[in-house]
Amino acid sequence: MEDEDRASVQIASGARAAEQLVRERRRLLAPGARPQPGILLAEGDSWFDYPLTDVLSALEDHFGWEIESAADRGDNLESMAYGQAQRERFTRVFERVERRGEVPVAIVLSGGGNEFAGPELAVMLDHMGTGHGGINELITTELVQRRMREAWANLLGFTRQLAVELFGVPVRTVVHGYDYAVPDGRGFLGGAGVLPGPWLAPSYARKGIGSDSQEGLEERAALTRVLLDRYNGMLESLVTAAGLEHVTYVDLRGVLTSPDYKDDWANELHPTASGFRAIASRINDALQG
Repeated sequence: MEDEDRASVQIASGARAAEQLVRERRRLLAPGARPQPGILLAEGDSWFDYPLTDVLSALEDHFGWEIESAADRGDNLESMAYGQAQRERFTRVFERVERRGEVPVAIVLSGGGNEFAGPELAVMLDHMGTGHGGINELITTELVQRRMREAWANLLGFTRQLAVELFGVPVRTVVHGYDYAVPDGRGFLGGAGVLPGPWLAPSYARKGIGSDSQEGLEERAALTRVLLDRYNGMLESLVTAAGLEHVTYVDLRGVLTSPDYKDDWANELHPTASGFRAIASRINDALQG
């Protein structure tokens, strides 16, 4: 086949794909089929920026929100709070909305998960060979109650003042914790080869905690629940601080409760499409409440 013929075939193929996608999205987003509650400004990690579907796409597609986002998968909380490049990127999101003469309904923020994922998790664990294996209380308290709390406070102070500078008032802000992840060794699309993940099981294995058996998975899952409870408790407490009256914390624990957890969790850290929609529904309730 000649090059021009190949190009013609691909042009037609691309056009058909666009036609089909637009038709499907018009059915989903038909006028009058859903409310149009307004604009959300977003910053976050992979729960807000995940292939195919995530919390933000679910808020947009199923609950009608218009999203302006600086979220980037892999970002950790400290880079959002202190990184100059990330601050400038989020500021541009605010400026785009301000130039249109619009005011967002709320700011939604997602962060902290990457502080628990990968090699960072191993830092919070003592090896079973020590005789006191499990969560290292001193390190975990330092990480969650000081470092992460300070980073969150800084990020919330920054976003509050951005809103005051550009919109004249603080904008309501919603932050969320995480539901109970299951450290079963599954990464993105299985995590084989160069694919990302797993993020939790290798740290437990490195510290001799649990195993690949059901009993071992339950042991690892129990410790993961404790760590996530500490994190959620820190966020719930933080939003009561003076100056954060505009901030709402959303507790997502217990949202993903299918009898087979794999119906809700695509891998160790990320929900399935239906799981993300359930998470988005809980956040939407908070935004509408």
